[in-house]
Amino acid sequence: MDYKLVVGVIYGVLGVKGLVKIRCFTAHPTDMMDFSNIFDENGFSYKLRMVKAEKHSLVAGIDGISSRTAADTLVNRTLLIRRSELKSTKDEEYYYVDLLGASVLLSKDGDPSAANIGTISNIFNFGASDIIEVVSTYGDEYSYYPFIKKFVPIVNLKERYIVVRPIEDC
Repeated sequence: MDYKLVVGVIYGVLGVKGLVKIRCFTAHPTDMMDFSNIFDENGFSYKLRMVKAEKHSLVAGIDGISSRTAADTLVNRTLLIRRSELKSTKDEEYYYVDLLGASVLLSKDGDPSAANIGTISNIFNFGASDIIEVVSTYGDEYSYYPFIKKFVPIVNLKERYIVVRPIEDC
C-alpha cells in the first residue's frame, strides 16, 4: 500500500523573505531534500530549497513563498510523503511504519508457529535502543521488548509478524 507518511512539520518562520523552520522526522534533516513530492494535509505541494540543516530541523525556502506573511500561514502544517518515496532498506533494517500493526509471536526457541501475544502498537527510542510496545491480543495490556536480535530473533515483514523471546529467558 502506498500510504501517506508524516516526515516533518513547519514550526516557525525565519526572517522577512519567507524562510520556514521545519522539524524533521527523518533520520537526518537533509533527507527531506531527497523527496520529490512533499505535500500537506490539504494537498498543497512543497518544493523545498535547503538553507541550513540543524540537529533535528531544517531552515528552508519554499517555491512560491517569498514573504514572512505568506510563510506565517504555513506554520503548523504537517508535511507528508507517499511510502513509495522511502529508500529501500538493507538486511535487518526496518522503517518503524512497516513494523506497526505486525503480529507478535512469543517463542523460547524462535519458532514462528508460536503463540500470538499481540501486535506492535508503537516503537520508542530513548537513546539506548529501539523499544517495541506490544498491545496484547485482548487489547488491555502492554508489554515492551528491546528491538535487538537477542530478544527479537525473527522479523518477517512479508507475512507481517515478529518473533520475540521471553524477557526472562534472555
